[in-house]
Amino acid sequence: MKKLSENEEERYSARVAVIIGVILSLSMGFLDIAISMLPQPSGFSSFSFILPPLVATISISFFIYMILWLLVIPQLMRFLKMDPNALAISLAVFLGTMFTLTSLSGLIHFPLDPHEFFELFIMFSICLLTSIATYFASKAFAHMSNYRKTVVIFSLALPFVLAQTMMFVWLHRYQIGSFFSKPSFLVNIGYILTVLFTLALFYLIGQILMLMRLLIAFMILIFLSPFVMLIAMQAPKYPLKEFKNKDHKIKHVILITVDTLRADALSCYGYQSESTLHIDQLARDGILFNRAISSAPWTLPAVASIMTGLSPSVHMTVEHQSKLSDILPTLAEYMRDAGYFTSGIGSNLLLTPNYKISQGFLEYNFFPKPSFGSSIGAKLLQRVFPRKFRLRVSTRDLTNLACKWLKENYEKDFFLWLHYFDPHYPYMPPTDFLPESEPLPRIGTGFSKKEEVISGHFVPSLVERDWIKELYGGEVRYVDKSIGRLLALLKRLNLYDESLIILTSDHGEEFWEHGSITHGHTLYHELLWVPLIIKPPESASKGEIITKVVSTTYIMPTILDLCRIKYETDYLSVGSLSSLWRPNPDTFDAQPIFSTAVSLYEDRESIIFDGLKYIRSLLTNREELYDLACDPKEQISIAFSSPETIQRAKNILRELNGTAKKLREHYGIMGGEEIKFDKEIIEKLKSLGYIR
Repeated sequence: MKKLSENEEERYSARVAVIIGVILSLSMGFLDIAISMLPQPSGFSSFSFILPPLVATISISFFIYMILWLLVIPQLMRFLKMDPNALAISLAVFLGTMFTLTSLSGLIHFPLDPHEFFELFIMFSICLLTSIATYFASKAFAHMSNYRKTVVIFSLALPFVLAQTMMFVWLHRYQIGSFFSKPSFLVNIGYILTVLFTLALFYLIGQILMLMRLLIAFMILIFLSPFVMLIAMQAPKYPLKEFKNKDHKIKHVILITVDTLRADALSCYGYQSESTLHIDQLARDGILFNRAISSAPWTLPAVASIMTGLSPSVHMTVEHQSKLSDILPTLAEYMRDAGYFTSGIGSNLLLTPNYKISQGFLEYNFFPKPSFGSSIGAKLLQRVFPRKFRLRVSTRDLTNLACKWLKENYEKDFFLWLHYFDPHYPYMPPTDFLPESEPLPRIGTGFSKKEEVISGHFVPSLVERDWIKELYGGEVRYVDKSIGRLLALLKRLNLYDESLIILTSDHGEEFWEHGSITHGHTLYHELLWVPLIIKPPESASKGEIITKVVSTTYIMPTILDLCRIKYETDYLSVGSLSSLWRPNPDTFDAQPIFSTAVSLYEDRESIIFDGLKYIRSLLTNREELYDLACDPKEQISIAFSSPETIQRAKNILRELNGTAKKLREHYGIMGGEEIKFDKEIIEKLKSLGYIR
């Protein structure tokens, strides 16, 4: 064998180091993804979501290896006269084993407690000893014939085998099933044959140059694929290039919806202390509707009604697997087509794009985002690029995103929808917003035991019930402060006075008024009574309080009316509220207020008319009737003593259902459209208590 010159030896060693670095980084990338999938109860929304964290792990691994090679290896070669090729292999073994052990043990996080730090030190020592042994073994094997060729060939095969292993784990854990099930069996046989074929191919080719070309092509494919995927993910349904900004009398429309906010949690609606100063100020600058009622006691049907101006019995988005029909025109579509730049920012799983509430929004940034897994690469991306890769956001984060958006787009005529998830269960306010009294031992500073309460395994005392409600109140104050930040920015940008601002909620929250907690299960006042504040531009009706009973379904036609956007009034469930604060409020066409779409237990329908509330259970035909003037908390039903009123309520309900049927026929809605849940969405819905 011809002896290489010193320069040739250095170039050869550098080439070997690069090859080993590529092999190491590819191997660590695939291993990182495979390890992250092992303990997870739910997987990636799509295999394409594996690619960005895979690229991140490969990149950082290659960077660390090459930095160590350039900074550490030359010193060891200079002072200890060590073999560079064996050093390159032992360095790769050290990094690979250290990465694998720490990843499997879950120690890749900071800060570490003393026990974890000691465990990490033990792992470091083991990996160091392993790499030293690898160095001497590599140096000994270097004298064997065809050593370098064989090592390189089989080393280059390693990333491909690990890539196939990663695919194998993903298919089994998230997509297919047992080894022998069809079509799983064919996939497994194909996997095994592919691995064997790959090993044979690498050994038979035997040409490092050809292998490197294949390896480089493989890396290019990996690096380009996530960029294509991310572009596809974020492409708006309505192309931005087709958007043309137009000049409007009302240039800026901002809809703020606060999830799970019952009206009496705000001081402007009678809460005992002045706890929501910023929302109170908005109410003083605009018009407060004192008796606004939601169309449904949970998010999806309630927001669908806000966005379509249709009752749940028309849009039929009434189940957890329902999605809004594409054929229904939405508020955002009307605004977009009229020349407003439409953007949605918020947090609630039931409002993410799968549910089609996003129709008409040129930008739609709703959380939680689809999972990129819990690999090291995913954690790195979330830390370095939080706007792109964060999965969840806090109320503070949402406000930051909305403020940034306003600073970037304030010169446009826009429609911005901002949806806060707090004060939704679980109730865990930040430390600054905790109640002043000492936390109770069985609950602490956060409440997340809804399932135990509903099942009867945890029965809070009266004092504990008050504490739970105070935790909810802390989250309300937290949201109020964030809304205050948003309104303050609007004032600094000189947008506040000229903007149409609407604040409301999707539904309320029960705290044992009818024997239970949270929402979705009844049509009583605590779940349907929500705030509704409308601040028109330069309003002459500042501080006005309107006591007529209205529905949040009125929001869409009201915005369109104020913005002078034409819409077909005959094909909405309700009309505009704007006449209520104009010179002739008597022209307002008051209608019975209809609510339905209970998500838990037996479905029900309710109507409010002439100061009365009628509730009918659809399965058992149980009937309730309440006089809201005498019994606003709906504690004593007068159904048995008012047969004539019950019959009148039935007639009204029959008429409303008849109108809903005609609207469904007009739009061609035969039933609710459904989405297919993957394991990730199922686990998230379970964590929120929506399904079991």
